[in-house]
Parts: sequence; structure tokens; C-alpha cells
Amino acid sequence: MPTEMRRVVFSNEELLNAINFFNSSAVPKLPEGKIISASIDPDEKPNIILRFISYNRDEERKIVISTDNLGAILIAYCIKSKIPMSKKAKKAIKIIGDNVSLELVFGSNQISL
Repeated sequence: MPTEMRRVVFSNEELLNAINFFNSSAVPKLPEGKIISASIDPDEKPNIILRFISYNRDEERKIVISTDNLGAILIAYCIKSKIPMSKKAKKAIKIIGDNVSLELVFGSNQISL
């Protein structure tokens, strides 16, 4: 069976909206400001580092969030925003440039979230 992939890439502003929408105790308190980048945590590979810069641009901070929690947040946000999500698709978090994406794979034996 052929493999079909779909990738939903979130801008940093959309990612911040999604995290604020979910408002989970599993997510650390977000610093004031905006997200400037996302990357894989080199020390804890299943985690994602989000870098923030304050609105007056004098301070940079970061938070670490697990891919499981971030995956749940992005799926809930997609459902709320009426972005189609297949229950059968395998889902994975990927970093594209400085942004987070949710990758959906159909017809593959890939590890899912």
C-alpha cells in the first residue's frame, strides 16, 4: 500500500495560540513575549525547546515541552480550528526550520505519538 503524508506547519504565532488554547498543567508557564524558534532538545531528544523573546526585546527565555504534550496540544488545536485530522493516521512532531509541524502518515508502520 502506498504511503500518504500530510504536514501541517505551525507559524510561531499559531503555535503560541495553540499552547494558550490548551492551557494544560503539563505545559510550563509561558514567558511573556513571542516564540522566535523551536528546536529538538539535544539532551532530551523527545522534548522540544521553544525560545521566546520579550515584547521589548531585552530578554530571551526558553521552555522545554515534551513531544507527547505538544502533540496533544496541536491535535486539539487542529480539531478546534477544523483542520482535518484522521484518527487512523500515524502522527509525529517534526521541526521544519524554526517551526513545529504535525506530520500525518497513512499506510505506514511509522511510530506514532
